[in-house]
Amino acid sequence: MNKKLLLTLLVMTTQISGCSTQKAGGNIDIILDRPLNILCSTYPVYEWTKSIVGDIGTIELLMDNGVDPHNYQATADDLIQMQTSDLIIYIGGDSESWITDVIDNNSDIQYINLMASLDKYTKDEEIIEGMEHNHDEHDHSSCSHSHVQDEHIWLSVKLAKEACNVISDAISTIDTTNVQTYSINLASYIEELDKLDNKYEQVVDNSDMDIIIFGDRFPFRYLLDDYDINYYAAFTGCSTDTEASFETIVFLAEKLDEEMVSSISYVSDSNKKIAETIVSSSQDDNREFIQFNSMEIVDHTDSSISYISIMEDNLASLEMALGR
Repeated sequence: MNKKLLLTLLVMTTQISGCSTQKAGGNIDIILDRPLNILCSTYPVYEWTKSIVGDIGTIELLMDNGVDPHNYQATADDLIQMQTSDLIIYIGGDSESWITDVIDNNSDIQYINLMASLDKYTKDEEIIEGMEHNHDEHDHSSCSHSHVQDEHIWLSVKLAKEACNVISDAISTIDTTNVQTYSINLASYIEELDKLDNKYEQVVDNSDMDIIIFGDRFPFRYLLDDYDINYYAAFTGCSTDTEASFETIVFLAEKLDEEMVSSISYVSDSNKKIAETIVSSSQDDNREFIQFNSMEIVDHTDSSISYISIMEDNLASLEMALGR
């Protein structure tokens, strides 16, 4: 959405419902005696919430048009949908700052900001040796400044469990009639996440390597930090860069050789050209290319996939990447 139009609509909604800045983690103050209409910002949040709510109420996905959240442009329909939902649940990172703007200008909106709620677990994006910095002074994307929080909390199975507890608490506060159902569903889903977490632990414990090299942007810091895995990468998680410098290419190619890493990893929505260039610049151009899914572009109507199935696929990718 055009920024001027968005601001105009924000003013209009402020005139309707008043303006106040809400508590950082969320605003829950209305108890309802009917099924909830919940709006989730992204696919992982949608999946977690759906698993807790089950068939009670309606769960809708806000950013459902196949666009990366970093490039999402809000529409007038989005704003209307936000105002008419009983609860908005969103990640709360820089790429969703426009959601925070809408919420700050609508005191009636009930919401949960997951990053704010899980503040003690969040980390800043990390610039490590060999990584491109967002050096383009004309880049005004949400991730172009320094000391930005890494918003990719959903790629940590451990943080997914924490997020689900926050979501369940909020929903149970609004809909007291179905608290027991939510509690049972939460326990069942946490059990699935625990099993997945244990699988990750086992794979890492039995691996030959403790390092992964990404020839791409790197949204997996939380995941790798959970299991003490080292990494090198071309870009930070929400970098908008599409081309790596000669120095970055050479550095990562040399790391492949020095660390005797037999593969290079890339993100699912990437064209993997940078990864291919890095491999061709190394001493062995027969290295395997391994894809990881960042869940930033997912078809939520595909019933054959889920948050857990995608993280299972990432586990398989991790196991391959940590092998020699």
